[in-house]
Amino acid sequence: MPPRQCRFETGIFRELGTIGQKTPMATTIHTRQLMAEPRVVMQAHDSPLDYIATEAELIVTGNRDPRPQGVDWDAVQPDQFASIPFLTELRQRMMRR
Repeated sequence: MPPRQCRFETGIFRELGTIGQKTPMATTIHTRQLMAEPRVVMQAHDSPLDYIATEAELIVTGNRDPRPQGVDWDAVQPDQFASIPFLTELRQRMMRR
């Protein structure tokens, strides 16, 4: 099971420097949500997880995969820019770097 977390927020936090490559990533799920490795597809914006807590156990994933650097701006949809005005400001700030 390659652990991942599909979170738009983590990309934003990476862009802002709030979290980094060594910040542990964790989530909670129900045991029924665990999937076998071949069924999970990692995408460029997915953050690999270090810990998964279920109602029955804490799974330490042993993750060694790299984490995304920030927001995958090409994947942000126009309606997301419209409904989250902060995204436009953040993207402009990142482009000025």
